[in-house]
Order: sequence, then structure tokens, then C-alpha cells
Amino acid sequence: MKRKSLFVVLILLVMIGVWGFISLKSTPLTEHQQTTSAVINDELAYKENDQLVYKETEVFLTSPYKQPALYEEAFASASASASATGKQTVLAGITSHHFLAKNLIANFFQGIDNSNIRQIILIGPDHFNYTIHDQFLAHSSLLNWQTPFSILNSGQNLINQLHQQALITIKDTAFRNEHSIYTLIPFIKYYFPEADVVPLILNPKKANSEFFDFGQTIKKDLDSSSTLLIVSSDFSHQLSLEKSQQTDLESINTLNELNLANLETVNCDCQPCLAFLLGYLADESYQFALIDNKSSAEFSDETQETVTSYVSAYFVKK
Repeated sequence: MKRKSLFVVLILLVMIGVWGFISLKSTPLTEHQQTTSAVINDELAYKENDQLVYKETEVFLTSPYKQPALYEEAFASASASASATGKQTVLAGITSHHFLAKNLIANFFQGIDNSNIRQIILIGPDHFNYTIHDQFLAHSSLLNWQTPFSILNSGQNLINQLHQQALITIKDTAFRNEHSIYTLIPFIKYYFPEADVVPLILNPKKANSEFFDFGQTIKKDLDSSSTLLIVSSDFSHQLSLEKSQQTDLESINTLNELNLANLETVNCDCQPCLAFLLGYLADESYQFALIDNKSSAEFSDETQETVTSYVSAYFVKK
């Protein structure tokens, strides 16, 4: 009887295990994951002259913020404020990747002269540790992006070039949930309709000196008059409003005189991005221009005990 009871218990445990495995495998994806999962398929790509090329097919990466109405108020507000300040010739800029701060983001893009820009290099932090287990400086994707304002094409030539140099790897899955990239994609398409995008998620395990060299390498063969670098980064996290304002002031002062020695004192979530920025601008004559410094408390009913802060700034060509 005792042996029979043990056998029954064993059978029950096996059945529970099988049921749990099946349930795990069949857990439905979120709407955003379902959309982006459709593009993660090696059969959609082929090699031509040692370059990875995607077949002509209606599959894209996407941002979860898909409705044009989500942007209308932010675009209108930015347009009204820009009429007084005009547009600037910007080599590079920094802005937030929190959609909560969409008015600040729109204001950032509105102030940039877009008449000649044909390529955007968009760099951001790796929030989900996709990059830390390999030797590459960054992950990128050759996939185009579906936005509320039509399709934003990837800059395949530059991405393939960096891939061939073994500086980056192609990892489409890294972009499914990386808000440092997908939040800004619709804004890029709206404000730079003729441009393509080179998205890069940077590996935080690599040294800042390597990202400085990476920025220089990318810039070497580019036309700065038709290329814009965007650093997607938020600043103070989990600080009181008063403390974040003090910390941001120190960070902004450092950004005004940024170098490899002091960039680690900038309180933001992508210091490697700043090292890349320095390398990218190394042979340029520019000046720092602060556009906005706000916090999440200004865009929501969030308690001021802990906030995330945002800095928007340009590096303007002299």
C-alpha cells in the first residue's frame, strides 16, 4: 500500500510538471511582443556580398505608442514654442526616452533644423542586459520600423559596415522592449521624414575609452551636415525633487565641459553614450546648449519623494 501511494504521488508530480511546462510555453505574448515577434525570423533575411539583407516583406519593429492622437498635443505645443526660438544646426543632442515626457521630447526635435538630415544615429542604454554577454560594443537591427507616421527605414549600409568591422552584432530581439530606442522612433519619423535610422544599444560592460573610439570610427566616413547623433538618456533616478535638481545642475555643468575624465560624474543612465558622443564630436567645433531640464513630477501626479529627471540639450555647430 505504501509503495502504491508513493507511485501515485510520483505520477501526480510528473503530471503537474508537464502541465506547468505547457502553460509556460503557451503564455500569450503582450500585444507589443506579438507585433515584434513576427519580425524575429531568420528566414526573412539572406546574405548578398557578405551583407545581411532583409527580404521585401511587410514586417517591422515597432513602438507600442502607435496612435497618432497620442502625439498631437505634444507636437502642437512644440510647434508653438519653436516659432519664437527658430531652428538650430545641431550635430548631436541628448533627450529623454520616457514617453511621459513626450512634450519635452517633441520640443527637443522641433528645434533642430531638419532640412539636410538624412541619417539619424540613435544610441541608448541596455535596460535588459541583452548586450553584456558578448564581446560587441553594441547591438543593432537591420529591420525597418513601423510608426504612426509611416515607415522609418534602417540605415542598412552603415549597420552592415559596423557589423563587418565586428563592432556590433545584429540582434533584433534586443529591440522588442528597449524603450531607450523605440520611444524616440516615431518622433524621428515625424520630424525627419527623409532620414533613416541606425539604432544602437550600447554594452555597459565595455570601457568608456572604447566607446570614444567607436564614436570616432563611425564619424570618420560620415557627412556631419546630413547626419544627426541622438543620445537617448534619462538623468537622475529615485531621488527627491530637490536632490534631483541639485544633481542635474552638476551634470549640466559637466556636460558643458564634457571630457573622458569627468563624464562619470554625470548622473544619467547612459554614460557610455556620453563617451561615444565625445568621440563623435572630437573633430568638430561646437557649443553646448541646454534646452530643457524637467522631472517626472512635472508631467504626472507622481510624488516628489522620488522622481526621474530629464535633460534635453544640443551640441550646436559653431
